[in-house]
Formats: sequence, structure tokens, C-alpha cells
Amino acid sequence: MAELIAHDGRAFRDTSSPSAPARPISATGPLRTSIVNFGAAERYDMLLRPPATGTYKLTVDLLHWITGEVIMSRQIPIIAG
Repeated sequence: MAELIAHDGRAFRDTSSPSAPARPISATGPLRTSIVNFGAAERYDMLLRPPATGTYKLTVDLLHWITGEVIMSRQIPIIAG
């Protein structure tokens, strides 16, 4: 599970209320996900929060931008201690 912090160097903000200030997500609660889709030249800041110590696999798939076909897939071991 990943806690998303920022996208392209800009902190995620809570924009759920049009009349309230857009506070950083860190002030309103974490934004968590297990899947992040992004394109070329995008960057995400995230904290990985595994449920327990052990070895996990981060899977990265490179998809064809029109067909969605997986062109390449890599698994990266993440060791949580």
C-alpha cells in the first residue's frame, strides 16, 4: 500500500469543498492506493507502507499508449525491515 504525497513536485490537496481552503492531503488524512497509473515524464512522491516486515514485489508494466498492451513488465523486490 502506498501513501501518495505529491505529483510532479506539487503536494496533493483536499479540494472536496469549493468554499474551503485546499489544504494539503497530509493535513486531512492520507491518500492511499495500491495501483498508480502514470505517463512518461510524470513523477510521484509516495511512502510505501507494507503491512509487515518481509519481501514484497513492486510490479512495473510499460503499456502501449494506444492499445494498452503490456510491452514490458518488471518486478522489483522491496525489502521491509
